[in-house]
Amino acid sequence: MAFELNLMIIGIIGICLLAIAWIHETYEIIRNRKSRINPKFGTLYVIGSLALAVYAYLINDTIFMVLNSLVIIMSGISLYYSVKKDTFKADNKIDTKKRKK
Repeated sequence: MAFELNLMIIGIIGICLLAIAWIHETYEIIRNRKSRINPKFGTLYVIGSLALAVYAYLINDTIFMVLNSLVIIMSGISLYYSVKKDTFKADNKIDTKKRKK
C-alpha cells in the first residue's frame, strides 16, 4: 500500500512538472500568436496523445489519462497557431502578388 502511494506521488510530481512546462510554452505561443512546430508533426502528436489518453482510460490509469488530455489541449493550441501562421503567410503571398500586377 505504501509503495503504491509513493508511486502515485512520483506520478503526480511528474505530471505537475510537465504541465507547468506545457502551460508556460502554450502561454508564450498564445501571447506571440505563433508556433514553430511543423503542422504534420503537430497533427501526429495530437492524434498520438489522443490514442494514449484513450488507452490510459481503458486501463484505468488516471495519471496518464490526465497527462495525455493536457497534452492534447496544449499541443492542439500549438498546432492551431502553427497552421494559422502558415495560412496567413500563404494569404499574404497571394495579396502581394495581386498588388504587383
